[in-house]
Amino acid sequence: MNESLNVYRLSVAAAKDINDIYDYSIDRFGEQQAVRYLAGLDERLSYLADRPEAGRTRDEVRKGLMSFVYEKHVVFYRMMKYGIRIVRVLHASMDIPKQFGLKGGS
Repeated sequence: MNESLNVYRLSVAAAKDINDIYDYSIDRFGEQQAVRYLAGLDERLSYLADRPEAGRTRDEVRKGLMSFVYEKHVVFYRMMKYGIRIVRVLHASMDIPKQFGLKGGS
């Protein structure tokens, strides 16, 4: 068995983002689609834990931050010794600077 030792951990904000995605998806697309979307997101986060360099550097948002697109969302994370820490999971249409409290967000 070739199991990875790398894991991902969610920040409080990322956990809230994922709960919000689930709630919105149930309301908009139904429970089955919401579960399917989050299962795919979980697979992507596990992939990133094993291959954190797959994302792109986002120092313009925060030093040391990385991002990776999953479907309609952008996963923001940091590389850690154990794998990755998911900082936020934001819809691609959101004002990213504003979500991180940066000036210039509209």
